[in-house]
Amino acid sequence: MNHQKNSLLIAATLMVFIGCSADHQLAETTLTNIGAQGGVALSADQLASLDFAENSIKTNTQITVTTQRGLSAPAAVSLVYDFGPDGLTFDEAVELSIQVPQGVSGPLAIAQMDGVTPLVLGDSRREGNVVSASLKHFSSYAVVNTTAPVDPCQNQICGDRCDSCTPGDPNCTAEYCDGNGACVSGNVTCGTPDAGPSDSGAQAYSDAFQQHVAPVIDVLLVIDDSGSMADERAALAQQAGDVVRTLQTLGADFRLGSTTTDPSFGGALVGATRIITSTTPVPVQALAGNIASIGISGAPQEQGLRTSRLATSGAFSRTDASLTVVYISDEDDADTAPVQATVDALRALKGVHGDHRVQLNAIVGQVNGCASSQPAPRYADAVALTSGASDDICAAPWANALTNLGGPGFGLLNAFELSQPADASTIVVSSAGSIVTGWTYDAATNSVVFAPGAVPVAGATVIVDYSAP
Repeated sequence: MNHQKNSLLIAATLMVFIGCSADHQLAETTLTNIGAQGGVALSADQLASLDFAENSIKTNTQITVTTQRGLSAPAAVSLVYDFGPDGLTFDEAVELSIQVPQGVSGPLAIAQMDGVTPLVLGDSRREGNVVSASLKHFSSYAVVNTTAPVDPCQNQICGDRCDSCTPGDPNCTAEYCDGNGACVSGNVTCGTPDAGPSDSGAQAYSDAFQQHVAPVIDVLLVIDDSGSMADERAALAQQAGDVVRTLQTLGADFRLGSTTTDPSFGGALVGATRIITSTTPVPVQALAGNIASIGISGAPQEQGLRTSRLATSGAFSRTDASLTVVYISDEDDADTAPVQATVDALRALKGVHGDHRVQLNAIVGQVNGCASSQPAPRYADAVALTSGASDDICAAPWANALTNLGGPGFGLLNAFELSQPADASTIVVSSAGSIVTGWTYDAATNSVVFAPGAVPVAGATVIVDYSAP
């Protein structure tokens, strides 16, 4: 960088101080306008710089660099720098360079510091006392010693997050501190005495549980593949976007699969991308293609309830996911098993408290039918038993069954099993420091079970305090 460029940069930069006094600043923020021509943004201490290549940003954008002087971070050998606007991404990678003090030894790298554990950037490189890496999005970053031991649960309590996940990333496995100070994945039951004996003399316990970071939902389309359904399947393919957009609006970690009503097909999933997920490229096109791939030579005696049981008995259905099945047929189900048997089988996949984690929808003929369909009382019963949604197959486009994919709390955990037998009268449930209601205690499973409208929100930590009987 030449002196003229330095002068221009300083002239275009506004510095904002946030802290206790002018002599001891905890945070300092610089504001620099960067456009399509590129440029450099510096931190207030001049030790961190962002070098924007030409066309990294298409329009003029105010770049913020906040120097976090009062923030300590595990394994960090530099200050933490927070770059904004938060979540900004670039067409061309931006070069971040951070200068570390002279004499700092060991392998160094730039790491993302949003999680409790640093997430090292793979292309980090060191030249002298300057460490650099390429960024594709903004977050908080620092230089770390990659060999320094990091205890993510140091100064944390049971149930606190300890992973390196970017906040809101549904594809990152969440980890939490347990009662022994270890960082583990999945729900945490602290299981260690909380405050010793309670007033009654019984041992007190405190268990911490983590709700899913996003709704986890599996959706199965069961499509009539008989010869009379060609027009309806074409209409269904045109509405593939309604299904995908509904799940994306929910922010769901989803799986989407399609099968047919032909029992000889065994509930096998169809299409080029048989399981479409929240990370599948162009999911709308993938789902439309799967629907279009279904033939017209299926068995004339459609058995959608049976094939839905077969399709969900394999790898498609996740135990911790809620399940929505949508049946699309111009005739009623011809399976001989009671409708309740299918409902019970699907709920059993979700565990003892799976009643509210299964919803069955239907696009079928209504009571009076129409010229191209027959009434479908068995599918109607399945919808009623699970508080599902239905549409008349004679009245496309369908507004309910493809977009109502679960009620309040759907896709989230509704029951939490305690680590020790509990005296029901002593149970207190809290989250984010506030007492929580809308739950019952199930002694048979030693679990706290939430009603559908009271299920803890995504990402919540649920604390259950109680005493032994």
